[in-house]
Amino acid sequence: MAWFFLYRLNGWLFSQEITSHFASWIFLPQIVRLIAVLICGWRGAIGLFVGALLTGDYSSDSAILHSIVLAFLSSIGAYIAVYFFLWWARLPDTLSGLKGRHLWQLALLGAIFNSIPTNTYLFFSGLITNWWMGVLPMLSGDWFGSAIMLYIMRLTQKLWSRYSIGNLN
Repeated sequence: MAWFFLYRLNGWLFSQEITSHFASWIFLPQIVRLIAVLICGWRGAIGLFVGALLTGDYSSDSAILHSIVLAFLSSIGAYIAVYFFLWWARLPDTLSGLKGRHLWQLALLGAIFNSIPTNTYLFFSGLITNWWMGVLPMLSGDWFGSAIMLYIMRLTQKLWSRYSIGNLN
């Protein structure tokens, strides 16, 4: 549900930054991919797959196939990025020791593991004509969207800590 909501919100807020049906210079839902897999593991990846299916294009038979493949790439890319990151950063599945810099690194890995396979598929299936012009906005949009959401989550956490019931006394 978070994926679906942020996908729709992103289209409404950043309609001018959308370069195609497949890429945007700012893509807020990217953070949901990473958080879902961090928290829920493979179950999160399945939820992402379902969420991406809900936002797919079903206007033709070929569009249905593309939507299924893109939903798979979206979810499996996040799954691989998270587990590669945990291995690379030598963090346990419990995420103990996770720092702010780790989130930036994970956001970059998530953007890479999403944009490169997705645009490779789009290019070879003929849905885009220029691989690089698809990768660039998707890579930066995923990373920038993650950054915006990380700052919003950090601000929310600070406000929650400041104004929570225990701190009002």
